[in-house]
Amino acid sequence: MILSTLETKEVLTVVDRTSLDALAEVRDAKAAVAKRLDVHWTFDLAFALAVGGVFAVNTMPMPWGPLAAGPCIGAITWLSVIRRDRSGIWAKNGGPPPARAVAIGMYLIIAALALITFISSMALGQRWPALIAGALATMTTFVASRWWVSIYRKALAASEI
Repeated sequence: MILSTLETKEVLTVVDRTSLDALAEVRDAKAAVAKRLDVHWTFDLAFALAVGGVFAVNTMPMPWGPLAAGPCIGAITWLSVIRRDRSGIWAKNGGPPPARAVAIGMYLIIAALALITFISSMALGQRWPALIAGALATMTTFVASRWWVSIYRKALAASEI
């Protein structure tokens, strides 16, 4: 079937409008996700303190250390669920590649701190390094969490997601 020039322009106009409407919907959805990512810094601080608390309780004698770790782990779980429910994002794969690098870096630092804490308490009998590891874990978690969100937001704006 051969379309006249006028009919072809009308078809293209309809397609262009539909494409532009779809693009506008995608932009609006990305803006809504970026807005849901905004959490107050105190939320990240509470999460970071709970992570640091898991390390710091290793300075306590048995059986108090493991008993005190329970509320810290519960707080981490509770805060993670709250963030997932508020933002609609569960960071199981780390997000876009730059944000994934931040998440992997944080996990590696936390794993190294856990190893140092384990070696210092079990092999060397020293419990004080757990306090330092707890402080470092708190700072690492807070900075990485804020940094991850800013990178994720930039990736949304740049249409990488």
